[in-house]
Amino acid sequence: MIISTEELENRKIDEYNLKQLEKVKSVLSKTNKNNLKIRSLADFNRKFNQNIQPIKNCYYLVSTNYFEDYK
Repeated sequence: MIISTEELENRKIDEYNLKQLEKVKSVLSKTNKNNLKIRSLADFNRKFNQNIQPIKNCYYLVSTNYFEDYK
């Protein structure tokens, strides 16, 4: 199977972003989530002393009650 340079680069980006997501999941698994309010990545990094830096085509997470709480 021949994979283009662009596809290889996209895979590297995905792998990097997934590693960043695993860091976030690790931090959140150790956190009391009852009153957890994180408004942005910068807010997350500040509150948890992290340096999560996603690159191109990154996903983001929103809690299920986000839209109810921030109307």
